[in-house]
Amino acid sequence: MPSLKVPSIFLLAAIAAVISSIVLASALAGGSPIAPQAQVATAASLPFPVDIHTEPKVKTGDATLSSPYFRLETHWMDNFGERHCEECTMVEYIPGQKGFAAAAYLSDKLYDFKGAKRVVFFAMGEGGGEKVTFSFAGKDMPADSKVPADKIFEKRQFAVKAKEVTLENDWQRFEVSLEGADLDNVKYPFAFQLTPTKDVSKVRFYLNGVTFDTEPASRPLPVEKLPTSQ
Repeated sequence: MPSLKVPSIFLLAAIAAVISSIVLASALAGGSPIAPQAQVATAASLPFPVDIHTEPKVKTGDATLSSPYFRLETHWMDNFGERHCEECTMVEYIPGQKGFAAAAYLSDKLYDFKGAKRVVFFAMGEGGGEKVTFSFAGKDMPADSKVPADKIFEKRQFAVKAKEVTLENDWQRFEVSLEGADLDNVKYPFAFQLTPTKDVSKVRFYLNGVTFDTEPASRPLPVEKLPTSQ
């Protein structure tokens, strides 16, 4: 009968050490493996200008298509006379198969905007009559969230979504109130959405100066009532 090989004392000690570390980790995590440390949000220094002179990282609908369907110029310069546009952002959209285009700006890190009370921004239509929806303070939705994600931006939700506005062919100053909004862990500070009617062949508008600040909104845009549970 062949003899059984007995593990050496060093091997037994190594196995015991591994088992002990697993048990300790499970105890510290309440009986489950320890999850990776969550990213900590940075308090935003207010006023906080959103960098709209970078390409939006999140695009949905026809915005995922290349030119001519969706075109965005981040350092647009043109001479409109009194409506002069210097270093603004130009957005041009020709409706495609999806019938809508949307884009969201991604921050370099997570931010808390707890002290912010409003967002101020400027927008102008190419000819007037352009309809745009603006959203603010977005974040990724956890898998177990009871709050449904935004239908346009899928697995994301924005704390404030202004109702659709009709632009003029001159610069307009807009204010959006952030009072009562969830401003923790913001990943997408600003987004816009275009859903033109079927008879519109092209939409072009311009953006400038999107800023979170601590002043209360004096004449805020009306906002949509967002869902709070499924």
